[in-house]
Amino acid sequence: MKNYIARYWGRLQLGKRFAIILIVVLAILGTALGALLSHRSVTAHHQQSVETLSVAAKMLAVHIDKYMGHLMNDLERLGRLIPLVREDKNTGLLQEFMSSRPELLSIRYLSDSTDVTLGQWFGEGGLQVSAEPRLIMPTAIIDGVPLIQLQLMIDERIVLAQVNLWELSIQQGLLNIQLGEDGHPYLLDNKGTIITHPHQELIGQTLIDLAHIKNGNDSSLDQISSASFSLLDYTLDQVERKAGLVPLPHLGLIVGFSIPTQEILQPSIQLRRTLLMSAAFLTFIIILVALSLGRMVTNPLQLFLSQMRQLHDGEIDFLTYQGEFLEQKLTFSAVNKLIKKQRDMSVATINTLALILEAKDNRTNSHSQRVSRIAHLIARKMGYEGKPLEVLVRAAKLHDIGKIAIPDLVLLKETALSKNERKIIETHPEVAARVLAPLNFLKEEIMIIKQHHEHIDGSGYPKGLTGDKIHPLAKILAVADAYEAMTANRQYRKALSHTEAMERLLKGAGTQFDPDVVKAFKTLMAERFAQLGSMFTVFEEGSEPEITLEIEMLG
Repeated sequence: MKNYIARYWGRLQLGKRFAIILIVVLAILGTALGALLSHRSVTAHHQQSVETLSVAAKMLAVHIDKYMGHLMNDLERLGRLIPLVREDKNTGLLQEFMSSRPELLSIRYLSDSTDVTLGQWFGEGGLQVSAEPRLIMPTAIIDGVPLIQLQLMIDERIVLAQVNLWELSIQQGLLNIQLGEDGHPYLLDNKGTIITHPHQELIGQTLIDLAHIKNGNDSSLDQISSASFSLLDYTLDQVERKAGLVPLPHLGLIVGFSIPTQEILQPSIQLRRTLLMSAAFLTFIIILVALSLGRMVTNPLQLFLSQMRQLHDGEIDFLTYQGEFLEQKLTFSAVNKLIKKQRDMSVATINTLALILEAKDNRTNSHSQRVSRIAHLIARKMGYEGKPLEVLVRAAKLHDIGKIAIPDLVLLKETALSKNERKIIETHPEVAARVLAPLNFLKEEIMIIKQHHEHIDGSGYPKGLTGDKIHPLAKILAVADAYEAMTANRQYRKALSHTEAMERLLKGAGTQFDPDVVKAFKTLMAERFAQLGSMFTVFEEGSEPEITLEIEMLG
């Protein structure tokens, strides 16, 4: 056999020998390249999926923790208010408090002369009260109801409340949050019992007992409870899933986000198939015209590798191919479709973040949405279109996400902030950047969010940037954010009129704000007022019109 191959090889012309060698080398390189790209894509996608689960679970845990803090503060205010009203009004006051919070099972108020209980009190009849002034008793399942008990001691008066965690999940919309096609959140108690879940038939069962934990995964609840975040691979109902778990020890809860493993791996599997098919097709073309098309094949491969590296490093969003060969176009298009699917999964996380932020502070409800509308209109007026508009709108919707880490005592303060409190507030752009950092395709949005409080003259924060060092879209966001804040009502002040707000923007042009942005906004508003002039109201004849502008009208 060896002699036959040697004789056949010896009779081949040099060009054919070279063509065969080139084909074999390219086939080997193509196979290696496909394996490398497939491995890198699987690894990168798996890492991003884990980061997505981590962000979703941690933000959900923060939301639940903040809710309990707000409820404790409301109960404390209630406990201080009751002694100030007549005794026969106590029951009505408690009823009014409970009616606004369907998740409350019961509430109880105790003092030397009063013992009032509303709702059904779950647990033993004998009441044991702790000496702690503020106490959250970890979750428990009593008579089939998952609940958390809160206790406040105020000047020898005691306020007790029981929260139904299932009803809390409904009221806070936790069960409506979705990650991808079949990703959902759930709550466990510190014993691993499922207490809220989109599939109600699983409630009351223990996750560790229900799920088949894969080899190498530590299923110990002690291990999960001691870590800030745990990743669990398991099989439930013959479906392999991944779960991100975040413990809240003081509440006796474990917050989880679960997603099918197949949903995570499917884009990578499709990418692997696409790469293999593309390699096979290219190899077939090379066999037909190995020498004449060698250079044409090499250049697209180099471009493909270069853009894959740029894509991996976050320098570009999608692959681009300007050549004339349909085969390469199909390959790049197929890869871009898979990249888009990954982006869509991350958008679900962004929606979760926005939902949690809106629920954090009702006083600024829909602030970010209004800012995004104003910024979009200014940018269009200044000639922006396409991708910059999309980037600006996403950045505007998330520009205050960092405030979720600001303590409530500072964020919700109704009087002037101290110097130290102002410094705490000024950390929110950088906090937002750290929260969004795992979503590397939002690189430009993160830069805009970090710079939207910078001033043209360098007096802004966090870096004190000046002039052209500030991203142009951040300058637009700064004007939109300032205008919306000035023209919106706050508990500590009334909204400014459009005229007053515009005067302040013009006064700040060249120092705080970019003059071109302010000019464009002024022109935009003048055009809008001309279009909606019939809706303006003149309160005093001969005086300047007082204009009330609803942000929704701007669209």
